[in-house]
Amino acid sequence: TFSGGSEDFAVEHGLQPKLMGEIVSLVQQLRGLIEMHYPRLAATLPKDWKKLPPPSPKQETLLRQVLLAGLVDRVAKRNPDVKYGPPAYMTMWTEEDVYIH
Repeated sequence: TFSGGSEDFAVEHGLQPKLMGEIVSLVQQLRGLIEMHYPRLAATLPKDWKKLPPPSPKQETLLRQVLLAGLVDRVAKRNPDVKYGPPAYMTMWTEEDVYIH
């Protein structure tokens, strides 16, 4: 069960408390957007967002797709041809290898 981003929850689940705070903030922002743009949908959600049930497997897949759709310009694949040195990655934007620093 999600306990609202408490430090105990974060430690228990191996998360950084600061990251947990950011997650809580994003959930609140999402809830606000839903209430603003989709009031009928918002009416079906629990008033206390901390009591939302975990997503179903299908919902997890959809959430991943939504999140990654906004990151398409940041996706890179490891270049298997680079055998030595720091790992190199390929992107869809350039023919040159890119590196994570």
